[in-house]
Amino acid sequence: MSQDENLVLPMAKGTTAIAHPEFNHTVHVEVDGLDPDRVYYYRFRTGTWLGGTGRTRTAAVTAASFVTEAGSPGLKPV
Repeated sequence: MSQDENLVLPMAKGTTAIAHPEFNHTVHVEVDGLDPDRVYYYRFRTGTWLGGTGRTRTAAVTAASFVTEAGSPGLKPV
């Protein structure tokens, strides 16, 4: 996972995941600490095969995403 398309500045690297046939040979990856409303790039590798670069965008922050606590000047994620 990287903020640049060429994956020069990686911000996260994954570990081994198995793509089982009963799940259509797919994997589910969760990444913490991503900024809202931002494009990120990723790529998968298996053995010597390296997939193409993919792109995803995180959801934007909306007013409904946050609530204020009584007496707290900041915002707290719901």
